[in-house]
Amino acid sequence: MMMKPIPRRAHSILKRLDGTLRQRPSFSTETYYDSQSGLHVPVHNEKEVSVFLNLSKVPTSPDSFVPAQLYKEDASSNMADKLQELVEQGIRGLWLPPARFPRDLRNLQTLDNIAPPGFRFFVALESPLDKPLKTLSVLNEFKMHSDTEKLQEILSSHIESGANTTLRLGQDVSGDSDGMSVANQLATLIDAAGGANYLWVTPHDSADEDDVIELCEEIMYVDIAGPTMQSRIVIESAKEEVVDETMLVGINKFAVDDVSQVDTISDIATAQGKQLIMA
Repeated sequence: MMMKPIPRRAHSILKRLDGTLRQRPSFSTETYYDSQSGLHVPVHNEKEVSVFLNLSKVPTSPDSFVPAQLYKEDASSNMADKLQELVEQGIRGLWLPPARFPRDLRNLQTLDNIAPPGFRFFVALESPLDKPLKTLSVLNEFKMHSDTEKLQEILSSHIESGANTTLRLGQDVSGDSDGMSVANQLATLIDAAGGANYLWVTPHDSADEDDVIELCEEIMYVDIAGPTMQSRIVIESAKEEVVDETMLVGINKFAVDDVSQVDTISDIATAQGKQLIMA
């Protein structure tokens, strides 16, 4: 009798169970030993949901959330309090406009010094910093069928400087009909360059939740050294169906472009027996 194939969603569940079984005790209950990388890496806790705020499209000005220049003698000196207020609203990080000028780099250093514990800044940088910042994740655009070798060189240069890195999969990538090709190219790139601590996925506004799930599951099947691909994925979407379905398969990082959208993600998390990290 011919056996019916296992549905793809079931494959995803089985893979997560297998990953849990293969984890070994470590010195901390929040990490496990990854034999591929030889490192103790964080356990992916699906029950704890993080939210990031995308401010990358907001032009930097004296009136923006992070002003053009941070001065101790003006209103920007309350930046530490503003960041803490974000944390209390459920925001765990900011995607800021690209750092192009010396003032932007000075601002990043200031933000790194005053950021709440565990807070993260996502920023595009043209060249590596002389000294890595603990709160910074350097963001690069991942595009299908583009110059992979060039992106590999860019990633490698930031990683060699000690930086945390993020690959952003924009609407053109998330709309690709062949999720397996996207996952394979990502795997090849990460195997060669390393990094990709985060995979920031921005589906098209009209994207169907099933298409987003299919892409994410293809990425989650990839087995690479270090933290699981599942734990690296950030979903940026204002569609409740997309957030709900991706959270159901175990993704626990999301992004919004308005603080008011955090409540929606919090409500979905609560309905699934999960909770937003608020501090």
